[in-house]
Amino acid sequence: MCARCDILEAEVRELKALLGVTEDDAIGEAVWRAYRLSKTELRLALLLYAHRGRVVNRWAMASLLDRAAYDSDALKVHIYHLRLKLPASSVETIAGQGYRLTPTGLAALDAAVRPPTAKAA
Repeated sequence: MCARCDILEAEVRELKALLGVTEDDAIGEAVWRAYRLSKTELRLALLLYAHRGRVVNRWAMASLLDRAAYDSDALKVHIYHLRLKLPASSVETIAGQGYRLTPTGLAALDAAVRPPTAKAA
């Protein structure tokens, strides 16, 4: 396993601990239920979510796809479909660097992942 993959896995574990998630697929299940994403869209959304607003480069995103998407338009198409399903302005393109979730996107995925808390009466 590559060092970059180890870092990503550590970030995802840290995110799950922060959210109090105990099941491996709980975050993905919550996001999938809220937005009905495809498998690839879900993987990309979770990668962006794990980076909490930091830029994720095209190479890291393309490595999640089943094909060599770095040099093709496949990644752009998946990002386009992800943008259609998430609230407006959720995914931002950073020219020459990659993509990141905006505060709107982070709030939307946070709402999907965290169960609503009961308000004290």
